[in-house]
Amino acid sequence: MITGSAPPLNHVANHLPVGTDPLVLPGDISSDQVVQWNGTKFVGTDPPSNGGYPSPLSIHASHFFPKYDEVDFYCSKDGLRKTTTLDAAKFSCPVFLPHGVTVTKLTLYAYCSLSGSVVDIDLYRITNVGGSALMATCHSDWIDGNGSIYDDSIDDAVIDNTQYCYMIYAGIEPDTSAGNAILRSVKIDFA
Repeated sequence: MITGSAPPLNHVANHLPVGTDPLVLPGDISSDQVVQWNGTKFVGTDPPSNGGYPSPLSIHASHFFPKYDEVDFYCSKDGLRKTTTLDAAKFSCPVFLPHGVTVTKLTLYAYCSLSGSVVDIDLYRITNVGGSALMATCHSDWIDGNGSIYDDSIDDAVIDNTQYCYMIYAGIEPDTSAGNAILRSVKIDFA
């Protein structure tokens, strides 16, 4: 108890039932703002336009898993690639985006060092019964090492987690050496 304050039993009588006391904001914070601490006091700021979720979403290659069990692959901090065989391989990765945001861009980061080495990604919207629709695609078009490419023409861009889930399907096809095609990462921008 704080000296000079009301005794606890008298104090409780002055409150509404548990948890229903109104919060009285200072005059410089309005009820439609987000409240945050600025180091000295609480201040109000306008909520972010994307519902408060930070964009972009970055996906490291280690989140991808092979379509088939017999695929030989190697994944490290440097990326995802085939180990020894030169056969094309497919990989998939779940995508978790906030409900209601709008996807604005899909970006592929990869390493391709020969004209026959290819890395590509496709972003899909999947129905709850297994149907799918392509939203965006990126196909490596360089042969000089590390590069990136993006697609900002997104089909069905508004995320609807009540009716759909989302995934990225990746293809890695090395040419004469397994290290000629490496998936580095994927970035998804949204608003």
